[in-house]
Amino acid sequence: MPAEVPQERERVALGIKGVIPMTTVGLLAGLCGALAAAKVPVFVISTYDTDWLLIPAARFAAARSALCAAGHTLRGASPAR
Repeated sequence: MPAEVPQERERVALGIKGVIPMTTVGLLAGLCGALAAAKVPVFVISTYDTDWLLIPAARFAAARSALCAAGHTLRGASPAR
């Protein structure tokens, strides 16, 4: 990456498993709400089929705890180092 290009590194991508129907209401709100309550910043990338949540790697443990406490399941959830 050229030095003049703004960038941020050390992020973990959490993907929502499966295809999310366009009629789904509140899924991202629930995920982002749990992360917000735990003071975990999130950047969301939505695609036609699913969504990705990018979180700081340094806040991964807090994110995992918050999402699990909210009833979500994380599979294979450990940041690469």
